[in-house]
Parts: sequence; structure tokens; C-alpha cells
Amino acid sequence: MHISLGNILDWLSTKTDIMILIMYFLLVFWIVLLILTNIVLKLKIKKRHKTISKIIKQKVSKTFWNKTMNNMIWNYNEQQSVEKNVGGIYLIYIQTSNSSLFQPLYVGQSQNIKRRIAEHVESIESVYFKNTLSSKYYEKINCKYRSIAKYMIVNNLSLNNIYFLILEDLTEAYQNKMNIKKTAFQKTLQNKAEIFINSREAFWMELLESDTRGFNVMNSNSQYANPINLPDFVKTKNCKKG
Repeated sequence: MHISLGNILDWLSTKTDIMILIMYFLLVFWIVLLILTNIVLKLKIKKRHKTISKIIKQKVSKTFWNKTMNNMIWNYNEQQSVEKNVGGIYLIYIQTSNSSLFQPLYVGQSQNIKRRIAEHVESIESVYFKNTLSSKYYEKINCKYRSIAKYMIVNNLSLNNIYFLILEDLTEAYQNKMNIKKTAFQKTLQNKAEIFINSREAFWMELLESDTRGFNVMNSNSQYANPINLPDFVKTKNCKKG
């Protein structure tokens, strides 16, 4: 059988056409997959926004919460006006006029939420007003404050976009936890109270995904969070516990 140069070229040409066709289909598949992934991501963000909005509306509408604090939700400018202290689980979130912008948040616990919020504000201010994201000073700041300040600066937001919300009043549980008596019964109450408080914080962190989609560095199991890489969310890497 005689194989001519022309036959070889024809064969190569056929193979090349097949490879081009395969690459074309792979490219189309990749584009479709990218589009579908983007759609799913937007739907997840939209669903999460609804979850947060629903929680906020429910808290504000309850008379109990309005009696507990004068302002159930307050922003940066209003945080000094909060009078009554509450111990429990709180939320820090960023509210913007752009509904499509991802709104990350932070869930925490404290026996004195008013004081803890003031500490958060002071730390956020220390980074935000310096606007020094690449300086050595910035690297020394606690990870969550670096992340919050960076998100605010990158998205051209002001501190007025930061809001605070008490998710759950656990004042009684904190009183049991902080009881200084040394009896076996009191120690049991302390342990139960601490477990209960931690479980409620874990519940809110998981519900609002503040460890994977927010500013919490540690998840509810006290392990380093694994943030999802969203295109519109900045997460500081190599964070230390905080």
C-alpha cells in the first residue's frame, strides 16, 4: 500500500478538524458552565439577602425587643445613644444602597453588647480612617477589622453603612455563667450556660454563614473558617484568630 504525502496531509487535516471541533465544544461547555455558576451564585446571594432582611424585620417588629433596647438596630452614628445593656448574640452587617452588592457580616457574643460594639467600632475606625491597607500597621490589626475596613474602602463605603443588631438576648444565661460561687450546683449552671451561649452563637453563624461568607475568622467549631471566593467580597488571607 502506497502512502503518499497527500494522503498524510489529508489525514492530518481531518484530525485537526476533529481537534478544533472538540476544543470548540469544550469552550462552549466552559462558557455555559460559567454562566450557570454565576446564576446560581446570584440566586444564593439573593436568598441570603432575604434571610437577613427577614430576621431584621422580625426582630424590629417584636415589642419585647423594643422594650429591651431603645434602638434594636442602630448604625455607626447611633451606637453611642444605646442606653440599656444586653448580653447575648449580636450581628454586625453592612447595608448599602446597591441591592446587588454582597453584604458580608459578623456574628459575635458578649455579656455587654453595648461595650463590645463600642470596641468593634474603635478598632474599625483605627484602620478605616488611616486608609493604609498595605502598611505594617494594617497587618498588625485583628483580621476581622482588616477585612471590614478593606471591604468598606474597596467599595467606597462610609462607616455610616455599618449597622448593628442584637440577634438574641441571653442576659440571664450570662448571669448564670458569670456567677462566682464555687458550689457544684453553681459550676453546673456555669457550664450549662456557657454551652448554651456557644450553641446559640453557632446557630446564628451557620444560619447567616458569617464564617464562610462573612468576617468571622473562626467558625462555630473554633476552627479557621474557609471563606468562599466571591468576586464581590474581599477576604483578608492568612488571618490569625480573632
